[in-house]
Amino acid sequence: MNQPYQLTTQYGENLRQAIERLAGNYQINFAYVPELLERQLVEAADYSAADIESLLRQLLSGLPVQYRILSDDRILLRRIKLKDDTGSEQTLTINGSILDGTSGQVMMNVAIALDTLNLGTMSDEQGRFSLTLPVAMADRSVYIYHIGYKTKHLPVNQLGRNTTIRLQTEALPLDEILIIERLPSLSSSLQDGSIRIRGEGIEGGIAGQLAGKDLFRQVQLMAGVSAADDLSSDIKIRGSNADETLIILDGMPLYKVDHFYGVFSALNSSYIDEVRLYKNALPIQYGGRTGGMLWMQSADRIDQLEGKVDINLLSGALQINAPLSPSLGVSLSGRRSYTNVASSKLFDWVGTQVDNYTEDTEDKIRPELLNTVPDFGFSDYNGKLLFAPNDRHRLALNLYHSSDKYLNSYSNASSRRFNQERIYREEAFEEEQEWKNLGASLQYQASLPNNWQLESDLFYTDYRFGGGLMASIISTAPRETRDFEISNDQQNQVENAGYRLLLNKKTASGNLLQLGTSLNQYQTAFAVTSEVDTLLSSKGNTYDAQVFANYRWAPVDRLQVDIGGRMNYYKATQKLYPAPRISATYLFKFGLALKSSYSVNYQFIRELTHENRLGQSVDLILLSDDDRFPVGQSTNYMLGGTYHLNKWFFDLELYHKDQANVIDHSSVNLDFGDEPIRPAQSQNYRIFVGEGNVNGLDATIGWEYTHYTGHLAYTLSKATNSFPGIFMGKVIPSRDDRRHQLKWINTFTTGRFEFSGNLIYSSGRPYYNLARIPRELGDRRESDPDLRRIVSWLPAYFRVDLGAAYGFMLGGTKAKLGLSVFNITNNSNVKYLQYIYSDVFEVGGSGVNTINGSQTDLLDRTLNLSFELEF
Repeated sequence: MNQPYQLTTQYGENLRQAIERLAGNYQINFAYVPELLERQLVEAADYSAADIESLLRQLLSGLPVQYRILSDDRILLRRIKLKDDTGSEQTLTINGSILDGTSGQVMMNVAIALDTLNLGTMSDEQGRFSLTLPVAMADRSVYIYHIGYKTKHLPVNQLGRNTTIRLQTEALPLDEILIIERLPSLSSSLQDGSIRIRGEGIEGGIAGQLAGKDLFRQVQLMAGVSAADDLSSDIKIRGSNADETLIILDGMPLYKVDHFYGVFSALNSSYIDEVRLYKNALPIQYGGRTGGMLWMQSADRIDQLEGKVDINLLSGALQINAPLSPSLGVSLSGRRSYTNVASSKLFDWVGTQVDNYTEDTEDKIRPELLNTVPDFGFSDYNGKLLFAPNDRHRLALNLYHSSDKYLNSYSNASSRRFNQERIYREEAFEEEQEWKNLGASLQYQASLPNNWQLESDLFYTDYRFGGGLMASIISTAPRETRDFEISNDQQNQVENAGYRLLLNKKTASGNLLQLGTSLNQYQTAFAVTSEVDTLLSSKGNTYDAQVFANYRWAPVDRLQVDIGGRMNYYKATQKLYPAPRISATYLFKFGLALKSSYSVNYQFIRELTHENRLGQSVDLILLSDDDRFPVGQSTNYMLGGTYHLNKWFFDLELYHKDQANVIDHSSVNLDFGDEPIRPAQSQNYRIFVGEGNVNGLDATIGWEYTHYTGHLAYTLSKATNSFPGIFMGKVIPSRDDRRHQLKWINTFTTGRFEFSGNLIYSSGRPYYNLARIPRELGDRRESDPDLRRIVSWLPAYFRVDLGAAYGFMLGGTKAKLGLSVFNITNNSNVKYLQYIYSDVFEVGGSGVNTINGSQTDLLDRTLNLSFELEF
């Protein structure tokens, strides 16, 4: 039987050399005292095992070194002093058992040793120990210690037979462990193909903070994730829309998890313990999305009172963990804005209403584009009740709620001359939106007989959105007054309840078998209306159900293969949708790993992009069917490699994605029709169904030094769509097609100071330029235009962020004061153009038609101050 973990040691080699080679071969991070391993010589031997723990047992057998596996890629090594043979004829024996002071579970591999002599033993798998000592040592003491627990110092004469000793957890003391390699905040897992973010990586550096530390903004700094929209914290992976990314928090699928129209994510980063980003094949128990997944988990252990307070110019946040008993704990977090942007003067682009109206006879020309400024308020709350009687059973109840209110408005007055007459224009614009999220989940994990592991989630989520847009125009001339009004309203509601059940079994040969089932019950409703009629509406109630399986094994040395699939049944179409998944990883001895994956994905609950008459896109969540909104599908391919070299990390992935049943809801006409003031009154909207294609590469270079960490991420991609009903099926760029994206992230620490800097660049995205579309273009279903003429590209996105923080003690409590500057170069970046009306004025004796509207800019130079307390 081939074993996936192998190591060959040479004569005269010390343990540190062997461990470093093991770390490089399998991308494992070891923490240890260098001198400890350098003093230990290993024998010349060939080791092989089904898992890393078994290999370490072989390698460390007979050596005074113990290990503790923290995760798949993090292991701690520590010295132990053990010698059982005293050579003394007069002896005494002490024995008993070691228990975890919090859970009451028995503890194995606990060291019990005399305080000065090399006499000691270790507890067995039942937590039992027995130590024989010379009688002369009865007045001495023994140390009882284990990595991650408080060391106990007990007199021998107070110990006897069948003594029960309970150890309490504590952070590792600095004088015991020297970390020669910092556990990276950003790493790539070869087990499941994810990018993992932990610790400092979750809360991020201080550069570019807008409303405190933002987890989604940190994820956007990864290769392959779009970061070119200051007004969107959406996770868009490799040309996909935001709805094509599955967002999981503590087992709950969440929808539209953002604040202020997308500027901030609606999650408190301090509440999250671990994050995994999947850009290729998802873990077998997850599905229902075609783009990828962001998986987040809060604390899975609450054994001490701790918390954090984070205050900045816009919002305040509190997070606290509190044990209620040895087996019961609670975790709570809350965040709320205490002012809106306009009143806080946080952003440079905040100002007063536009008003250039005057009574004099001079022309007061309305700019073709007016910049607008939104106001907002938000809040979000998380809660967790964790019950863990022992390490075999764990039950958690999780709650989540977020709320947002958004208002964007302006008024303007202008005058110009036409046909020897002065014409006055007065206009008002207002857009108001409100959205809420509510979620709950019950998670249960258990160790079952015969080496089976159970993971189950029961969840419910509710998302509600309501918004409206109104633009009114009054045109006053000497002989007549005309007034017009344009309105668009949207309503959307999504309820999602279901369960997810997974069984894992590790075989004797080290292979992994996974089996499970899941169910999603959906209820959705949406409506899009204008001042004339209802453009689009729908209600739905259905479910999808899945069975799935996956098998992981090593067919040859150093090769790991996962093969599995999901069988989906969707009630609305009454069809089966098979979704195979295959991935493979090959590990070379010198630290290089090659990887590949193939997956087919289906999406039953989708987001419809409605393009209104003003050029603005509105996203609505709906259920697929066999009629208007077909089931989404993508086939994803990836080939790449990962290489670790000392403190450096290199990752490259080439990818290709075929998308089927891409949907778009827009007007068949792009121009303003024959009406001079407002967009075409004929509400000629259609649902277009087509295909998509994405090709590209993601490249990441990361480094982890003691005082300097960071990474450089680059994405080269091309995303296109083709709709048979648009421009005769011509291939057109997708809405978020950005050819180049570059992100350079840096953090430098020295003493109590921390400095950080980010550089973000992205090519501009395409849009239909209504000012350049000829009136004769007509119906898009029957025209074949020159796309170079009617498709324009927004300017490239560029920004530089800088930040600094100072850590200090405040009355025995850790504190940090931070200063950040977002977009320090004050580069002007554009979100979108929104056209309101066309108009005709006299210029040089001739009538000129102009397209007027508003341009929504992204953030200018933005300063933020933050204060943090950690207890």
